[in-house]
Amino acid sequence: MNQKLIIILSVIIIFIGALGLLVNTGSKREGEVAIKQPTKRNYTFLIATRDINKGETIGALDITAETIEDDENKHFGNDIVDKNKDFVVDGVMLSSVSKGKRLEYGDVALLGSQEYNNLKIKPKNGYFSFAFPLKDEDLVVLQNLKTGDYADVYFKYQTKNKRNVSIVPKRDKNNQSYGSDGSISSANLMVFLRKKKILFIEKKIITDPIKQEEKIATFLHLELSQDEIKQIYAVESVGDFYIFPASGANGVLSTDNVLPKDFIKEYKGGVDGQK
Repeated sequence: MNQKLIIILSVIIIFIGALGLLVNTGSKREGEVAIKQPTKRNYTFLIATRDINKGETIGALDITAETIEDDENKHFGNDIVDKNKDFVVDGVMLSSVSKGKRLEYGDVALLGSQEYNNLKIKPKNGYFSFAFPLKDEDLVVLQNLKTGDYADVYFKYQTKNKRNVSIVPKRDKNNQSYGSDGSISSANLMVFLRKKKILFIEKKIITDPIKQEEKIATFLHLELSQDEIKQIYAVESVGDFYIFPASGANGVLSTDNVLPKDFIKEYKGGVDGQK
């Protein structure tokens, strides 16, 4: 009897052990399944809202953001992922893309990148590239500017003084005063065009028509409208253009508000000349 009881108890113990083993194995398998199941996350892509051609500058309306859900740690090749629109706005297209296409890093020269600085940007639709010749002293002021930056165009011109004053004041020996027998002009420097995009700066080898020798000339190309170019043509024969980095400066600088008053008084003919 005792032997039968022992056998029965042994069978029960073996059964319980086997059952526990099955339960434990099943739990492990469920855990393994849970570990292997990939987690999800959101990815944001930049999508072209229109056909954008090579050489065009990207505007804020040319790009939209699109978000999808996919496996975590998934790679999307060279696509630009998880960047906002500002990341590419004002960049320049290195290749043409069609509407609805995801932008890739190879599609665009980002603002400030070496690829961007080496580009000759094309003007946007309806605008033109207008070249201003630069002198050596201009380059000192503009040396830190690069493609995509902005510049102000100033115009220097002369205006005739309303009074008849002597260019070289003549002194009257009798009353020790200055007389006036001619006319004089005042120099003025005004902001002519404000905040114009620099498309590129180029150097050319040209032949000096007087000395008949070659020299390197530098030109600054700005993005201008047709009306702005017409304005330049209208006044270029009566003054000179100067380019400066874009600023908030306003108004006109002239001889009268730059030079000391005593100098102006003498320059314009003394006491009598100011009457």
